[in-house]
Amino acid sequence: MNAVAGVAPTLVNPKVDPVADRRKLGTDPRTMWSNAIDRTVTDPGLIVACAEFLMEFEEYGHAAEVLKGNLRKGLATEAWAHEALGVALRAAGASPVEVERASVSGVDLDPGSAAAYLRAARAEADLKNHGRAVAFCRRAAACSPEDPTPYANALAYAERASDVRTDAVVWAANGLLARDWNTSDGIDYHEQARARLPKLEARLRDAGQGTEALTRAVAEQGRRDLVIELQWQGNADLDLVVSEPTGSVCSATHTRTTGGGVLKGDLLAQGADRSEVYAAARAFTGAYTVSVKQAFGRPLGGSARIKVTRFQGTDRQSVDLLEVPVGGKGVEVKLDGGSRTALAVLSEELGAVREVRSEAPGAGSGQSGLGAGFGTAGSALGAPVTSSGGVEAPLVSAPAETREAGISAGAADIRATYKLNPDRKSFRVDVTPVFTGTRGDIALPTVPLLPGGEK
Repeated sequence: MNAVAGVAPTLVNPKVDPVADRRKLGTDPRTMWSNAIDRTVTDPGLIVACAEFLMEFEEYGHAAEVLKGNLRKGLATEAWAHEALGVALRAAGASPVEVERASVSGVDLDPGSAAAYLRAARAEADLKNHGRAVAFCRRAAACSPEDPTPYANALAYAERASDVRTDAVVWAANGLLARDWNTSDGIDYHEQARARLPKLEARLRDAGQGTEALTRAVAEQGRRDLVIELQWQGNADLDLVVSEPTGSVCSATHTRTTGGGVLKGDLLAQGADRSEVYAAARAFTGAYTVSVKQAFGRPLGGSARIKVTRFQGTDRQSVDLLEVPVGGKGVEVKLDGGSRTALAVLSEELGAVREVRSEAPGAGSGQSGLGAGFGTAGSALGAPVTSSGGVEAPLVSAPAETREAGISAGAADIRATYKLNPDRKSFRVDVTPVFTGTRGDIALPTVPLLPGGEK
């Protein structure tokens, strides 16, 4: 009998000779594994286990054929399968063209995924095609413009490229320096860019390319529409909360908003630094409400001070100092002439792309191995780590925020927030149209199904 855990045992067919079947498969890996998979395999977990076993014993050619057979039969067609095939082909010494084709084919499965383009960029960089790697980073940034990874990786690839292009370096530098990033992942992207740009500028100059645009980008990197810095004295920890004109709230639990605001603070690296900073490189015109919450301790005098800088780095720069009561009513800060006219796009892949931040020092890695969540080994690697109490969800769920485009060109954008309710079974969704920044009449769509909608 055949016995498999969790499956009812079945009788062995006496008319089937497994030894004879094995001989029929032949010895050529290109046909042997394809025929075996076509005839017997229906569980993608077996593909993972077999490929992982062969890789451990350095049978890279056989592992590549197993993965090819899997893709031909359509058992596991996710991005990890294409990436694993590229790894196996590279280890087997396949041609660079074949390795490249396998590694970047995962992009076709999800052309709107920034993570897919970043994986393709890494594959191109491994093949020394740094120019193509930068191009894939640009595609990733188009999918996720408010994430630093595409710009940071593009600078790293440009630094290694043999033919550095000025436009690529300027694009990556502008992408990193013109925005503020919450450094809770332990990476100071501004410092990383400033360390790489002098070397790139020297290489561009030696290659006879103009560096004026790059110099201008570095000179303008400190321009911000609005910067609010919270300062206090005493043995205490305070949290800065900024309510934006569009209704978004930037706080310690929601550090990036669709209004373009970013909160930097509550970092272990701060040490004795008693400050938190809210910055918006491009901010909406309107009234901002700034309040201060007490995390622990009590500051001297029971109050804190905020330093408000409008249009930092320009000839319109102005600075105000205001006292804010801790835990009391917030103070209003007005901004006239803000440069933002549309909601910022908050990518849903901010957590997912961390696994491909291989070019950023100090970045964490994602799942390893060929398991990718399939099979026993893959499930163990991909399973969430829980406490002894078995609590898998956080006790406090921070609200998530997103931006949806208007129903037609020129129409108002939609700001949507959703939050897990205390019952842990339902969500609360709030939808608000944002008309800030719209100019002129709003063009409404033609809806023939509604009375009067045909006009």
